[in-house]
Amino acid sequence: MAFTLDIRSDVRAVNAKLGILAQSIRDKAIARSLNETIAKGKTHMAKEITSEYRLTSAKVKERLIISRAKGTGGFGNLRLTAELRGMGKGRKKRAMNVIAFVYGRRPRPGKKGEPPLMVKIKRAGSPKPIKGAFIGNKGRTVFQRIGESRLPIKAVTTGDVPQMFNQRRINTIVRSTMQRDFATIYERNARYYLARFNAR
Repeated sequence: MAFTLDIRSDVRAVNAKLGILAQSIRDKAIARSLNETIAKGKTHMAKEITSEYRLTSAKVKERLIISRAKGTGGFGNLRLTAELRGMGKGRKKRAMNVIAFVYGRRPRPGKKGEPPLMVKIKRAGSPKPIKGAFIGNKGRTVFQRIGESRLPIKAVTTGDVPQMFNQRRINTIVRSTMQRDFATIYERNARYYLARFNAR
């Protein structure tokens, strides 16, 4: 899922305030403002996700994709779009191995054998054990034995960043922040391009 922002009222308000008539000024200011807003949105989205999930900002950002503003349509009918989305578009499965959320092992008083592997996905709450889980693939993957035998095994996964991206609470906060940011960013860029235009 990607964000869709309605910027028409913001653009019209700034244009009226500054007396901007030239289409070229509007197009340049909108494109630059969309790119700046999307970049800020990515940072804010990473902050919201990491505040709820036990992931680093770097891990989240590498899974958030930005498509820079581009125009379609002819002169006077330019449609500018930019996109922020969670990586995974076009993929049937969007899952992350729980190796990113391993919390250690919890000893079992009075019991022999290796203690269960503990996983904690959200910052709130307590870590939970995964029966039969172990770390393999040179420390990169958590596997789980299916049954009591050594084999078969399966990788243990959880929702990836796209699912976190689309949580209503997170999505709503970031969307409203981007909408607010765009108005301020557009006015700044409109003033910049208007000053350049008038200085010719």
